[in-house]
Amino acid sequence: MSREILDTSSSYPDKEIPEGTYTFTVHIVTKKDIKGKSGYEWGLEYDGKTVQVLMWPNQMGPLLRVLGVKEDPPNKFMLDTTELEGKKFTATAYKDKKGYQQLKDYKADDDIPF
Repeated sequence: MSREILDTSSSYPDKEIPEGTYTFTVHIVTKKDIKGKSGYEWGLEYDGKTVQVLMWPNQMGPLLRVLGVKEDPPNKFMLDTTELEGKKFTATAYKDKKGYQQLKDYKADDDIPF
């Protein structure tokens, strides 16, 4: 066993994304049970920093479209989270009225290789 320092405060320096537009790379998408509801935790990288953004399914449609996830019928997505790993997109980070980290204005930039 090795000696480790474990920070349980959730105060990691890269946790917050400053307001602005960034290019993100998807590292991992994990389904989470949050008080009996299904949400998704997105592990993203931008500017050499790693962050996690929690999204409810009703927030994910625009991002899934940008990432090229199959949608049939409208608003129903066939999602394999492992196929999202390594994909890139551009979005604007902001805080909602409750102070939660959110993303909007998703774009697939032609200069970003998928």
